[in-house]
Amino acid sequence: RDGSSLCSFSTITPFTHHLHGPVWISVHEDITERKCAETSLRISEENYRVLADHVQDAIFITRDGRIVYANRRAAELAGYPQDALLSMNVMDLAIPALQDRIREILKTWEEGEKKDTAFETRVKTPGGEDTVFEIILSDLIFQGSPAIMSTIRDITERKMTEEYLRDLSSRYITLARSIPASVLVHREGRILYVNDTAAEAFGYSREELEGTGIMQHLAPGSDRIVREMMERRRRGEDLPPYEVTILTRDGRERRVMVSGVTIEFGRDPASLALLTDITGEQETPLNGGSPE
Repeated sequence: RDGSSLCSFSTITPFTHHLHGPVWISVHEDITERKCAETSLRISEENYRVLADHVQDAIFITRDGRIVYANRRAAELAGYPQDALLSMNVMDLAIPALQDRIREILKTWEEGEKKDTAFETRVKTPGGEDTVFEIILSDLIFQGSPAIMSTIRDITERKMTEEYLRDLSSRYITLARSIPASVLVHREGRILYVNDTAAEAFGYSREELEGTGIMQHLAPGSDRIVREMMERRRRGEDLPPYEVTILTRDGRERRVMVSGVTIEFGRDPASLALLTDITGEQETPLNGGSPE
């Protein structure tokens, strides 16, 4: 009546009427809402495919282990054309060492138990190189039915960097422990590490100092100097040694010369400071010596 269009599903059945003879019974079901939902779903899936084909992660969508979708990166990683992957089972791509684990994970997911939503695995390429992948699982509705989406990301470079930084941090700590000078590592003013010599000079244990703010251990006026130097270091400037006054646990002031460099500590940049006592006092010197 208002000119709008409707979608209907019609069933026509022949029937013999006792007065009119052969007739047709027609039953019409309004499926407009369902067709609109299907159209919307189709458009959403088409948009998803366009988006997925432009990401750097490999994406597989599987149902009962069968691959129903693979993006371009997945095809590159597997070494098959995208169309060819759609006729394959995910186990066809798994290396023997991973098949049992993948089979178990998929089984638990299909049974509704969402375990191992993210895990890492290390495989060896045909060229003999170790490659580390991060695999993230999630469930979704694809083509109208439940499915499992596996996002696979090559994190080899990231893992190598993390291992390198862990090794580098360990080396810094080993070096700091072996020298008699006071060494302090901080990031944005929060103390991450002090060696035993620095802890003794401040009058605290290492555990008491690490995690505290460096400003609370400075005399009035020196905090301004340290903030200025931290800002200059953030701008990438090379800083000359500078003087500040620190406060020991018992409230004494000690004048120190600070020499610092930027290092990688953990996974992020930090400042390593070497503290040299220039007060001329002989008691509890920062170089770890004893009063004469």
